Amino acid sequence: MESLPILKEAAERRERIRQERLEVARAKMREKEEVENKRKKNLERLRNKVRVEVERDPTRTVKNTAAWSERILATKLDRDPINYIQTYTNSQVKHANIVNQNNLDSAHERPAFPFQHDDARR
Repeated sequence: MESLPILKEAAERRERIRQERLEVARAKMREKEEVENKRKKNLERLRNKVRVEVERDPTRTVKNTAAWSERILATKLDRDPINYIQTYTNSQVKHANIVNQNNLDSAHERPAFPFQHDDARR
């Protein structure tokens, strides 16, 4: 019967240790939740800072833009607005052809390597 109080003390000590571990685990969980909540608040604050605020403007889709004005002007003057806007002049095309031809001609005259000799091939 004398071992009964010793067993009782051991059981109480184990229960106390278990409760302490539970308290530590709960404290860690609370701390983790606080960190997570703080992170969420910071993210929401950042989202609010960078959120795009746009007003609806349905008339914007039918407003006169520079391209639209050019198209109207081109139709009044009987010319093709696409070619008028997106083409090169004849002198620009001739210049580009001359430059390209010169580059091709000079590339054929130069050897691939500056010190290329017949002796190097042997």
